Amino acid sequence: MDDEKGMPNAALTIVHDYISRDVVVSVFAEGYIKDTEGDDSGEGQTYGYKLEQSTSQESVMSLEALMDGEDSVTLDHCSMFIDVVGMIDMQWDMYFDGQE
Repeated sequence: MDDEKGMPNAALTIVHDYISRDVVVSVFAEGYIKDTEGDDSGEGQTYGYKLEQSTSQESVMSLEALMDGEDSVTLDHCSMFIDVVGMIDMQWDMYFDGQE
């Protein structure tokens, strides 16, 4: 992932089997909705996000290490902190760029 895309950092604290697995720093690159009706996970829809990491974010803990080599994992829960301060500054600068 390009470090200069301007997406805000998201710090995720992952918990599984009542044990914190560590903190992962990432960005929510793309949201998705998966239709789960009729499969083993229940009925309705599941909401998720594609996560991406820059080199500096990966140095905290890589998504690959969290996933233990699997393509998909289900964890008990997580807490999220999204740093939007950089995004607000960037949007503010873009708004006033060229304004008198």
